[in-house]
Formats: sequence, C-alpha cells, structure tokens
Amino acid sequence: MERVKGEVYKRDKQLDLSASEYRLLCLFMENPGIVLSPEQILNRLWDCNENYIDNNTITSYIRRLRIKIEDDPGNPGRIVTVRRMGYKWNTDEGGVEEGEM
Repeated sequence: MERVKGEVYKRDKQLDLSASEYRLLCLFMENPGIVLSPEQILNRLWDCNENYIDNNTITSYIRRLRIKIEDDPGNPGRIVTVRRMGYKWNTDEGGVEEGEM
C-alpha cells in the first residue's frame, strides 16, 4: 500500500477502493493484531454526529473491503471478526501489499 498515492495492490493488481474503504484499511494496517471495536472505528473514521452512521455501516464497509482484499471473503483471513468485541487485522495472513508509508 502506498499511502502517498492512495494505491493498494493485491498480487501486483491495483485494487479499486472507495475513500472510506481506503481509510478503513489504513486504520487496520496501522493497528496490526489489535481488536478495534465498532465504536473505535466510527470515532476514528467518521463524524459520529451524523444519524446515518452506525454499526451497520461498519459491517457494510467491512464486508465490501473483505470482498476486495480477501481470497475467500466468506472465510476471511486478513480482517478477522472477534466475537462481541470488533475486528482486527491479522498479520499472519498474506495478500495485500504494504509499500512505503
């Protein structure tokens, strides 16, 4: 991932991420192995004063990001759900290229 350019690659193929998906991916990659609650993600990435932003929004963005970066989105290895806690970036799984940040 080259943050300066806003580009993300998977196996040398550039991924087409929305701005929100990109920010979410950056948040995970900046916090490897750390469980982030939906509330933490909301507070860091979105203006929580907006009525349309809620936990369903997070679930939707996580699902869309998994479809783009995971080999098997139905059985994710990178963005892992931690039951009743949140999500974490699994550093043991390969896939998304991390370039200079």
